[in-house]
Amino acid sequence: MDAKNWLLRNHKLENLMRSKQAQIDKIKELAECLKSISSDELNDDQSHIENLAKKFFEARVEIRESISQLNDLDHQFVLEERYLLNKTPQQIADDFKCSKRHIERLHRGALSALTEVLQKKQK
Repeated sequence: MDAKNWLLRNHKLENLMRSKQAQIDKIKELAECLKSISSDELNDDQSHIENLAKKFFEARVEIRESISQLNDLDHQFVLEERYLLNKTPQQIADDFKCSKRHIERLHRGALSALTEVLQKKQK
């Protein structure tokens, strides 16, 4: 790791922590949506809703665990922002204070790295 990347590591970790906090906020928001379902609706579809919520949270955990195995913090940040917070490349670029094109390059690299992680998992 060169000096510039070593010095930028704190900034990258801060971005990652903010992304994690945003993910927590999104999960809380989704939990509130589940609470707002009326008792009549809940009685009719309770098991269906519970199954969907369970699958949703299991998928998020699996995605988050896989992304966290990436060594590059930029890759982690881009994938979490894109797939766990549903942000567009432009929104991520604005947060990251860089160009959309740079985010798209990082995204491609992150997907390649994640593909390797997933392939190792399957073996």
